[in-house]
Amino acid sequence: MAQYVEVDYVEDGYYQTGVTIDWANRIIFIPKFVSTQVQTVPSEVRTLDLNEFRLALKDLEDSDAGIVYPTTHNHNTIVEVGGVTLARVLELINNYTVTFEDGQYAINLTGANSNVADRVNVNQVSVRAANSAGLIEVSTTGTTAPTAEENATAVWSHASAIELLDTIKLLDEAVHIDTERPTQGDGSQTNPFNTLEAALDFAESKGLTILHVLSDIDIDRNLKNFIVRGIGTPNIDCGGHNLDKSEFSHCVMKGNYTGRIIVQESVLYHNFHLNGFFENSVLAGTLYTNAGSQILLKGCASFVAGSGKPIIDMSSGTTELNIRDYSGGLRIAYCTGVSKASLDGNPASFILDSSCTGGEVLVRGVATLVDNSLGTTVIEEQINNDSIWNHASAISLQTDISFLKGIEGGRWKIVSNQMVFYDSDNTTEIARFNLLDSSGTPTMSNVFERTRV
Repeated sequence: MAQYVEVDYVEDGYYQTGVTIDWANRIIFIPKFVSTQVQTVPSEVRTLDLNEFRLALKDLEDSDAGIVYPTTHNHNTIVEVGGVTLARVLELINNYTVTFEDGQYAINLTGANSNVADRVNVNQVSVRAANSAGLIEVSTTGTTAPTAEENATAVWSHASAIELLDTIKLLDEAVHIDTERPTQGDGSQTNPFNTLEAALDFAESKGLTILHVLSDIDIDRNLKNFIVRGIGTPNIDCGGHNLDKSEFSHCVMKGNYTGRIIVQESVLYHNFHLNGFFENSVLAGTLYTNAGSQILLKGCASFVAGSGKPIIDMSSGTTELNIRDYSGGLRIAYCTGVSKASLDGNPASFILDSSCTGGEVLVRGVATLVDNSLGTTVIEEQINNDSIWNHASAISLQTDISFLKGIEGGRWKIVSNQMVFYDSDNTTEIARFNLLDSSGTPTMSNVFERTRV
């Protein structure tokens, strides 16, 4: 037994029988034997029931010695909330501290949330608290105490824990869909929903806006302000629904819709409609502009092989079509009325169809243009082979190169103190030089310099 008081403080033969308090110094002494041993090897572990501990403190407060001193603790008993019994709370107050009987063992504090571990006077004893915001009380009346496994099962099977686990599955804030799965999932990456309806219902209930789509889907209701990411380039049929402000990537886009959308790194498939921003995507077939649409295609390219070209049909009505940094072929059809189009190639080959009878088209960048339009105002600012080689500087350069090729590749002849240069046909004279010696006298030998005639 460790000695907690000075020699001669108590009479001989006195033994400590439980928790005691040094009232003057506000120190609570807890002997080892009031705790329960639960483990002996590889180290000794004991448990202290905090409810029994606080009952012992109340008895000491009611004693003749303790009644004049401040209260040792506050206590909140167990509370039932929504069918769950929340654990009691024990709080040491008024600067009381705790000293455990010294020794090499550990104490687990059980039965309540408490601040006891924060009020311990340090010695060799290891004090372990198990405070938890989710600590619950499990009734053991008439039964043995539950095992650790039973406690864990009770905690993780509770509705709050189940909801927490569901949330953890969606830490990437995305709902996953695979319509080819035979059974319905929970929307996680490893167990996706197999219908769009279930996925959207779940996403809306959780306030999630990101969908990861693993297989083809047909959109069957409005889908506004969502982010749709394809895994493996699935087909997305828009179904004529309102997709305003939604974003799509790595998909094959099909069909019509209302609203303005964003599409990136996708295939714009035959008969797809355009209204919004389209970046780093490819055009496969005939695409249609929606009436009143504002369209920007940035960094897009043709996905039609051979001599064919994708077509953008502007017949729906007034349209603003802006194409930047486009590569490959493209045909523009039915630009009419007051519609406008800007075509920027890098490099590109544009054709204005004869169905273009109005509006305005500006062509620029590195591109060629075949203009079959009938009445459309066409402004050409593009750079192409013809515009480059027809420039005055290019013409001058070509002339110089032809002269040098003739000098080097044709016949030379010295006659009457002159050198004559012929073109590569060896007949056409292209240059004649006088030959002079060092004194400036015409010569056929000992040539020192030449001067152009």
